[in-house]
Amino acid sequence: MNSTILVFTVLGCVHLADAAAAPDTKEIVKRAIGRELENHRNLANYTWQTRSVTAIKGSDTKSKTYENFNIDGTSYRKLIEKDNRPLPEADARDEQAKMDREIRKRRAESPSQRARRVAEQQKEREEGIRFRNDVLQAFDFALEGEENIGNFKAWRIRADQRAAFKPSSRDGRHLNKVKGRIWVDQGSGEWLKFEMETTDKITWGAFIASVAPGSRIVAQQMRVNDELWHPQWIKVVANARALWKHWDATIDVAYQNFRKFQTDSKLIAATPLPSRVP
Repeated sequence: MNSTILVFTVLGCVHLADAAAAPDTKEIVKRAIGRELENHRNLANYTWQTRSVTAIKGSDTKSKTYENFNIDGTSYRKLIEKDNRPLPEADARDEQAKMDREIRKRRAESPSQRARRVAEQQKEREEGIRFRNDVLQAFDFALEGEENIGNFKAWRIRADQRAAFKPSSRDGRHLNKVKGRIWVDQGSGEWLKFEMETTDKITWGAFIASVAPGSRIVAQQMRVNDELWHPQWIKVVANARALWKHWDATIDVAYQNFRKFQTDSKLIAATPLPSRVP
C-alpha cells in the first residue's frame, strides 16, 4: 500500500474511533434533566430542611430555616429557625397552629377544590418542564473533559448560547443572557454541579427588578439515597436592583435532613437518611 494512503487510512480510523468514543453531550444533559424531573416527583414522599443565609452589603446577615413537606398533593413549608436560633416558644406555637389549620383546610376540601389546588401546582411543574426543554434548545453543549466531584467521576460540559433560540417557557427568555457549565455523573447520569453567569442585564416585571451582568449561581447536588438525589447547596452572588433600591447580595441555600414522612396533625418522620454525598 502507498505510504500516503496508509497514513490517511490510519488517521481516518483514529478519527472514527474517537467519534465513536466521544459522548453525545446534548444526550448527557437531556438525561440529567430527565433524572432531575424524576427526583422532583420522588421528593413528594419526603420532608427536608432548607436553610437560607442572605448577606447584603451594608446590612446584617439574615438566615431562616424551614421544614418542607407535602400535604395532600401540594407542598408546604414551616419556619423553624431564624437567625441561627430556634423560634421563640410563642412563634413556634403559631407556626404549628398555622400548619394544623392548613392540614384541616385541605382535608375539608371538596373534590373539585382539591383538584384546583393540585392543578395550580401542576401548572408550575409543567412550566418548569418547559423551561428545562428550553435549556436543551438554548445552548450548544461542548465536552471540556472529565473531573471528579466528590467521589463521582463527571463529564464537564460547557453551555454556549445559541443565537437562533426561541423560548417556549416564561423564564426561557432569559437564557440568551447567561452562559455556564454542568458536571454530570458518568455512572448515574445525575447532574453533580452547575455554574451559571449572566452576560447581560436580566429584568423582571416591566423593569421593576433587574440583575446585572456578572451575577453568578453555583449549585452542587448530592445523593440522598437509592431513589433520591437533591441539591446540597446553592450559592447566588448578585448585583441587583428593585425599584429604587440597589444591593450586592450573596445568598447561600443548604438542604439537609431528608426523611420519608406521613402527615397526620403532626409530622411523623421515618429514620433520617444521609444528607451528604457519600
